[in-house]
Amino acid sequence: MSRKNLFSDKKIGKRIKAVRQSKGLLQKEFVEPLGIKQAHLSSIEKGERAPSKTLFILMCLIYSINRKWLDTGEGEMFETDQSIDAILNKPSHIDSELLSNIIDVALEYLKKIKNNPKGMGKLVTVTYNSFVKNKWETDIDSVREKIYVALDIFSKGGLE
Repeated sequence: MSRKNLFSDKKIGKRIKAVRQSKGLLQKEFVEPLGIKQAHLSSIEKGERAPSKTLFILMCLIYSINRKWLDTGEGEMFETDQSIDAILNKPSHIDSELLSNIIDVALEYLKKIKNNPKGMGKLVTVTYNSFVKNKWETDIDSVREKIYVALDIFSKGGLE
């Protein structure tokens, strides 16, 4: 049974492919920080499946994609104001305590599961952007809770 398409049109797969190609990534590279299988992305790009709402949001956060553009094709492909590069290029905007807490919790989690830290940079980037964009509480307990919830979703394959 195929998943109901939650998005405005069926061309979302083509737009996801355009993002991946504009970043110069192969499918296997693009899916790594998303925690999904290459075959899943392939079926989305071909229009055979629609991404889940969670996967849609995660792609937008990780790759700084404009949500409206990804959903409808309207507007610019990428967000410019919330990218980690923009934040890091403006040191006065960095909450060093928040960034430190995020890195500490990410390292703590990776040690706990003895995992390969390939996705560490993306984890820190996505988490930092999410905290800044959503104005979440930035104390260590809040950081720990948000990261563990996200990583629990990944570990259970909840994005496919």
